[in-house]
Amino acid sequence: SGSMYGEPIIEARAAMQEFVKNLDATDQVAVLAFSSGVTSLQDFTANRTQITNAINKLTPFGDTALYDAVLEGTRKAAAFQTSRKLVVLLSDG
Repeated sequence: SGSMYGEPIIEARAAMQEFVKNLDATDQVAVLAFSSGVTSLQDFTANRTQITNAINKLTPFGDTALYDAVLEGTRKAAAFQTSRKLVVLLSDG
């Protein structure tokens, strides 16, 4: 959302980058953004460059479609064929 402008989005990006660095090399990651709606920035991949690029695209604007993001993230994770699943959500509110 727009309230993430400035230092909050910088810190959120850094936290996500650090989280991804600590995953196993074979772990697959998808990146979704949410503001007034939910947008897929990167589908599941183990390619760390693509994941980093998607995280860097996170831009603060709009409202906070938090519940929509939770639903879409869990739907996407449930449909992905892997035994280990996790949804991480970062928000300032």
